Amino acid sequence: MHVIAPAAFGGAETVVQALAESSVASGRDASVALISQRSDPPPLLQGLRDADVSVDLIYRGRRAYVAQVAALESVLRSRQPSVLHTHVYLADFIGWAAARRTGSPLVATLHGHTGGSLGNRLYEWLDRRLLRRFDAVICVSEEARRRLVSSGCDPAKLHVVRNGFSPRGFLPREEARRLLGIPQEAVVAGWIGRLSVEKGPDLFVDAMSGLRGGDVTGVAIGDGDQRAALEERAQRSGAPVRFMGAMPHASRLMRAFDVVVLSSRTEGTPMVLLDAMAASVPVAAFPVGGIPDVVNEASAWLALPGDAPALAEAIRNATGSAEEASARALAARATLDRDFGTERWLADIDRVYASVLA
Repeated sequence: MHVIAPAAFGGAETVVQALAESSVASGRDASVALISQRSDPPPLLQGLRDADVSVDLIYRGRRAYVAQVAALESVLRSRQPSVLHTHVYLADFIGWAAARRTGSPLVATLHGHTGGSLGNRLYEWLDRRLLRRFDAVICVSEEARRRLVSSGCDPAKLHVVRNGFSPRGFLPREEARRLLGIPQEAVVAGWIGRLSVEKGPDLFVDAMSGLRGGDVTGVAIGDGDQRAALEERAQRSGAPVRFMGAMPHASRLMRAFDVVVLSSRTEGTPMVLLDAMAASVPVAAFPVGGIPDVVNEASAWLALPGDAPALAEAIRNATGSAEEASARALAARATLDRDFGTERWLADIDRVYASVLA
């Protein structure tokens, strides 16, 4: 049973859906418990139900942690999963507390800690300490594993399993552009993610300001507490960036873009990257976290982390030669097909479960 307290959108949510639906499709017995902080159902709920995944929705009010633990304990006693698999720190806390009462073997996936506000850093510090008590922790990159080792986790409990990719439908370029209101002839750099510090949307805006007056337009899909400040930053600098807000199933719009930009300050193995590779869209990125484990200069354009002018140059190069863009996109797609299939992903995670059950 996977457990997550889902946001409206995000990489961990995409991973849980892909992992659960791939497990069910392959004949594995998997379910999901969603710990909702809002009274309205999270978007992930319908996506899981559409994929015929069994879901338990837990809503006990915001920060009602004791009630959430009790509710998850009840779900565990009813479903009796062989392994409880948690994702992101709130689910780690609630899952650990419930598992202590039921004796459920406990696995977590560390998707990546993001830093940010003092409160968020405190939660992440507590999470790293709590993960020491889990039976196993799946790290989506070598960097994530190194961070947990340095925080005192037993290396024998840590397993590096890079995210897999569950095939999904992409809209044709013309239709995706119509939905986004993008002229068919425009050259577009796309950005998809949470508008928060760790994802570096400000660095994307700064990179695009270096391209003002050119023929490349930026389109950012996503929302977050930085949106107003980012729109002001773009207006002040003259950066040609349009902010579209959150859009359901944003990954299906990948083919609207001539290049997908990842400007993150920190990452795990981002699903946006795998989506771009699957859609055969060129990528310009900072090689942080697990990104350099996935792509290199033969399959993407990589810029010095945090260097907005260098990222602007990468975007310019990615959109400047259709032949080179096609070659790198094809190399990226070949890497995806070879190394990131769902059967490899599920088999690697099955081995972690087996080690815990043993």
